Amino acid sequence: MIKIGIFSRKIDNLSNFEYRFYNWCKQQDWLEISVIFFDGRKKISRKSTLLKIFDFHIFSKIIFKLINKFDYFNIKYKKLDSNKKKEIIEWLNKIEFKSIFPNSNNYVDYFDEKLSNIIKSYDLDIIIRNEFGIIHGNILDIPKYGIWSFHHGDNDINRGGPAGFWEVFYHHKITGVTLQKLNKNLDGGDIIEKGYYPTQETFLRNNIFIIEKSLEILTKNLRILNFENIKYTKSKVYKGEIYKYPIKYSIILKYVWIFFKNTIFNKIKKKFFYLLKFKLNHWVIYISKTNDFNRIDLENCVPIKTNKNFFLADPFYIKYKKNDLLFYEKFDYKKNKGKIACSILNENKLSDEKIILDKEYHLSYPFVFQYLNYYYLMPEMSEAKQQNIYKSTNFPYEWKLHKIIFKNRYCADPTIFKDKNSQFWLFINQSSDPFNDLNSELYIYKIKNIDTFEMEPHKKNPVIIDSRCARNAGNIFFYNDIMVRPSQNTNSISYGNSINFSQIDKLCIHEYDERKIFNLNFNKKNIVGTHHFCSFNNKSILDVCFGRFFNGI
Repeated sequence: MIKIGIFSRKIDNLSNFEYRFYNWCKQQDWLEISVIFFDGRKKISRKSTLLKIFDFHIFSKIIFKLINKFDYFNIKYKKLDSNKKKEIIEWLNKIEFKSIFPNSNNYVDYFDEKLSNIIKSYDLDIIIRNEFGIIHGNILDIPKYGIWSFHHGDNDINRGGPAGFWEVFYHHKITGVTLQKLNKNLDGGDIIEKGYYPTQETFLRNNIFIIEKSLEILTKNLRILNFENIKYTKSKVYKGEIYKYPIKYSIILKYVWIFFKNTIFNKIKKKFFYLLKFKLNHWVIYISKTNDFNRIDLENCVPIKTNKNFFLADPFYIKYKKNDLLFYEKFDYKKNKGKIACSILNENKLSDEKIILDKEYHLSYPFVFQYLNYYYLMPEMSEAKQQNIYKSTNFPYEWKLHKIIFKNRYCADPTIFKDKNSQFWLFINQSSDPFNDLNSELYIYKIKNIDTFEMEPHKKNPVIIDSRCARNAGNIFFYNDIMVRPSQNTNSISYGNSINFSQIDKLCIHEYDERKIFNLNFNKKNIVGTHHFCSFNNKSILDVCFGRFFNGI
């Protein structure tokens, strides 16, 4: 049993992140919240009323608050409902609450020996910090595994705050999050794990996004601690700027421009292109003359032409009897959703196309695999909040529903891989956050029975928390006797910006390790990404995204 204490806000002021964390704790039978510590001190303003009135930056602060309030009402994410919150509060009321009074000096909260001994009496394994400032004193060494705290930024390049602002301000494509065991260094504790996410359009959206996403980092490492010791990494020596709350007029005015450019202006631009009959982000399937991912050049690839009312993406190849079959997403612009199609591929052209799966929700990524004498289909269908597995009754055009897995869970891009020991593994992107983001976490499951889909989750799920390499991008394959996983590089600029090829060094139920060996990126005018790769015979198939596509008559 792991005993934890929480440095928490008052119960009537909990954030959605904290409610979600407590809801998760409530479901774990190996974890106990022994005590919740509140800040018992009265909040005292450091500025007098007179200084506030004559504050030189008062108008910049007002502008910043107003634009954030405006932004808040346009951010859509799912919070826990009032009934669920009430249920969590009833559960919390059974836990001991204790107010504590550390000594304060500006932003530093010092826990003296007397207060540290009071906390020591609870014999805690961990303290989770969701409240208080910079913590100093003997308290840092009292819990068995230390005090765990988030720095909502990559502490190699950004220390200070506010969380998520400076990444938007400086146009960083990625925003990092660092879970650390606190020491005396500001945001420079021993690193437990980092996560990396696409930077969002605005400060407030980025702030909420990374805070909500970071819950998966915390719960994952608490689970790991239940069966093995955490391996900490020392933070690098930081010589950069300690960032502070933005108050200068030049910074606020620049941010106002960034805000309107990333929100209102972008919406106007999309509407403008639509009226001119341009489509944004049009995907095209290409056939390459080589199956070596290191040597693919778009100049030596042949595009598969399609009707201008559709685009084709996510191609999967299957050899069946004498035919080369291609399964792919066929996206209908008018209906604004994809369906699954199958065609015969002959001399780089498609024929005998049939729609094999069409639902009221979007479908893509038609992963097809064979087991014994049967063919199975697992499409991406995240809008349905479940993962269907179909079995062919008359391959390749007729299918029936075989199994439903992951009910009430957002899933994407399921990919099954058989290793050298003939063990099957499911690699899948999943989300449990309020934004339903499917680009940042990779989960692995060991398949015990391929027909019934009895599975065991990997002990360190999610094995990757990084939008630059988490999302699957096609079949996992062997290349010169090494296991290679293609993955999407997704950032703030575009979804599916490029394809990584990573060598899998460790794959077992307790460990997963991969390292990038190549990145496929077409730096050409009007090409904004590529996000799928599949090799066959001496060729390979990929998809390419064009930023603008003229659809006029």
